[in-house]
Amino acid sequence: MKYRYALNSSKGKFTCPKCSHKNRFSRYWDKEKQQFISTDVGKCDRPTCGYHLTPKDHFQNTGVNFTSQFSNNYIPLPPAPKDYLNTSLISKYANSYSNNNFISFLCKIFEKPVVKKIILRYLLGSINKPWKDSIIFWEIDNKGILRYGKIMTYHSHNGKRVKEPYNHVGSFHKVYHGKDRNYNYDRCLFGLHLINEDFSKPIAIVESEKTAIIMSEIDPKYIWLACGSINGINEHMFNPISHRKIILFPDLSLPNDKGKTALDYWTEKANKLIKLGFKITVSTFLYVLADPKEKEIGFDIADYYINELLASKQKFTTQEIPKREILLTKKEKQLAALICKNAAVQSLIDTFQLEIE
Repeated sequence: MKYRYALNSSKGKFTCPKCSHKNRFSRYWDKEKQQFISTDVGKCDRPTCGYHLTPKDHFQNTGVNFTSQFSNNYIPLPPAPKDYLNTSLISKYANSYSNNNFISFLCKIFEKPVVKKIILRYLLGSINKPWKDSIIFWEIDNKGILRYGKIMTYHSHNGKRVKEPYNHVGSFHKVYHGKDRNYNYDRCLFGLHLINEDFSKPIAIVESEKTAIIMSEIDPKYIWLACGSINGINEHMFNPISHRKIILFPDLSLPNDKGKTALDYWTEKANKLIKLGFKITVSTFLYVLADPKEKEIGFDIADYYINELLASKQKFTTQEIPKREILLTKKEKQLAALICKNAAVQSLIDTFQLEIE
């Protein structure tokens, strides 16, 4: 006997009927009838929402006779193909950095040679769609596959995300290929392509891509990756680093309506992964040092360094910066070749002749 109903995210995620967040709601699929149930039957993946209406509850609420959740009379859905991106896009969008708000902010806290290193390390992209002067955070896995591109817009003066009149966060798939269909994303940790660079370094996980980028220069004893959201800690995302030592650095937050902070959520998720054999610790030092205002604002580990650098009006530099204005050292070229094992490599190298005014 097989379950007749199952959550189906292969056909895309929808707007949650409770919290109204887009692309967070997975609906239940009737395998026998080969169709979704009602639009409100499903589960939201936001921990702070918690909405979950099962088929059984739905049928009971609507007075429909719920005979069985099991069935042998259905055709299993074939696995949907993953919507990966062509790695040539990395070089195509490696331009216009001098007008990019996020890059302009990085230039306020880092010397220009450091910013160039950061751009190349994380292969940041620049785009003017759907919002002008936006950054592309490419999600490239440890095998060089370009899985996703997150488009975001920042304020150049303080590095904060543009949230008014709405959050400026988008999917490169929909900007480049169109919004006429639901994409079957297979996302990975931001910065995952860096894990083969040094097997001796532990992996540091933060929520924000911006935080990972900044901390990679502030504290280079770790390889800094980002999971992209509070809900990004899961087995699928962490499988490529299952053999590595992992340290989680959750953002500060006040307890939500369930009495839980971001630290609580990440500790719970870490404990589940530890039971599966992962070597994970969760850093608590931010919560020990922070005051209530910092928790309310939602500071992360990079915010402390950013505020200090902006207040001192001194830019961060490192001993690793080349003395000459060479953008690609031999090691960096090898890294670029590792990431893009195709004809786009030379194009990528040529394109990264960065000009930051």
